Amino acid sequence: MIDLQVRSHCSIGYRSPKQLILEAVERGVSMLAITDLDTVDGYRRALKAAQENGIRLIPAVEITCLEGVAILGY
Repeated sequence: MIDLQVRSHCSIGYRSPKQLILEAVERGVSMLAITDLDTVDGYRRALKAAQENGIRLIPAVEITCLEGVAILGY
């Protein structure tokens, strides 16, 4: 299973990046993208935990643009 859009507490999420990785392991997710708003801090903080737990972590970000539009970048 994959999940390509989760957010950590580095933007508007509630869980730490490490918590997101551990939840992914519990749910059988093998590939994950942390798409925090306007930052890649969640990705950087989750990378070690992902490697230690066999999760493929995709570098990603959700970029806020004008007029309320957002762009997902992977």
